[in-house]
Amino acid sequence: MGFGTDLQGKDSHDALVRCHDTEIRLYENIKRCLNIRIDSDKKYATSLTTFVQQAQKVDFSEFSPTCAVMQAWEVIIQETEKFVQQLKRNVEELTTDTMEKLNEILHEKKTVKKQYLEERNHLENDFSKVQTAVRTQKQEYDKCLGNSNRIRPNFRILKGKV
Repeated sequence: MGFGTDLQGKDSHDALVRCHDTEIRLYENIKRCLNIRIDSDKKYATSLTTFVQQAQKVDFSEFSPTCAVMQAWEVIIQETEKFVQQLKRNVEELTTDTMEKLNEILHEKKTVKKQYLEERNHLENDFSKVQTAVRTQKQEYDKCLGNSNRIRPNFRILKGKV
């Protein structure tokens, strides 16, 4: 019992095709989810940028060094700006690197499935031709065997006369 012999039947073929299909659907779903994530993060970054711009409209620099609330507010604005920049870098990385690699994997999986199906179809056609040839040869053999069995008694009679 081994990999080669266990995966030869129609059930195994169907299981492999289902596995390919499921894996492709999973990658396509991941791609859709990442696109949603990218869009959401872009909108969130835009909203936070609007927030920072609105927060910076009020000039309180005159009292900032002496007022703890104003100092805290400045820190919140600065940290929000840093977060927006990091969020934008993450979105860019998701958009370029991750989605690009995911598209490559998806394309590769589809190509492998297509190659597998083509090779399987080719092997099944060859196997069918061989089976037909074997059946034809067996029928010919059976016909010759029948002729031989029919002629054998006559041959023994002739051999006995000589």
